[in-house]
Amino acid sequence: MSSSSPAYMQLTKARIDWARHRIDEFIVDADAFLADGNYKIVREMEIEGDVRHIKFIMRVVEHPHPRLRFRVGDAIHNLRSIVDNLMHGLARTRNCTDNFGLEFKDTPAVFSKKYRGQIRCLPTEIQDWIVSEQLYSRCDGPSLLHILTRMWNGDKHRAPALMASAVPSVRFVGNLRGKFEIRGLRGCEDGNIVARYSLNKADVVDFNPDFMLGISFSNESPAKGAIVQKFLIDAHEHILGEVIPKFEPFLS
Repeated sequence: MSSSSPAYMQLTKARIDWARHRIDEFIVDADAFLADGNYKIVREMEIEGDVRHIKFIMRVVEHPHPRLRFRVGDAIHNLRSIVDNLMHGLARTRNCTDNFGLEFKDTPAVFSKKYRGQIRCLPTEIQDWIVSEQLYSRCDGPSLLHILTRMWNGDKHRAPALMASAVPSVRFVGNLRGKFEIRGLRGCEDGNIVARYSLNKADVVDFNPDFMLGISFSNESPAKGAIVQKFLIDAHEHILGEVIPKFEPFLS
């Protein structure tokens, strides 16, 4: 085994720690940003015959400032780079000089033609894992690393777009009459209807929904409106708890 093997693990651990540092910074800054009232849920009422509709609408006073976005971008960059560093380091220990990392191909045929040969120098266990990460091998959609890769490629030189996200927890006061309907939970923009409450016009409104607010990625991003804090923590834990241990026996 190459004497440089431990160095790759040292770099990996430094990067995973730095990514967590960036995530923690984002959480602190995001809490402060939200505490300033930059996202609000307001009510609008309309009467339709004998029915009263109360709409709960997202109002964005200010979008997340660049510091928040760059913290997220740096966390994504370091998390995703870890995987390529591990693959590159492992390949070097096996005298493979090709500079390659984790890639995703659309079909088994394309994978075999354009990628299989590059990774033949890696242990069978790692090759099998790479295959399991391919979209065509999965029945539950793209893997977390696949999504992270698409975000990394798209935002390598810019910070990802962040948006408002309403994550409602509903508190009932008295009896809930009529119908309460959730319209949107994530990726809400200014003016989006988050929820709607319909009841008879003559009924007394005895209901106070409590909306918890957070920040999400754009609905158009590969993360499809995922809540930023949860997505980053999940990615960090996945790489720390599942990806790194696959490579560590070969690089220690």
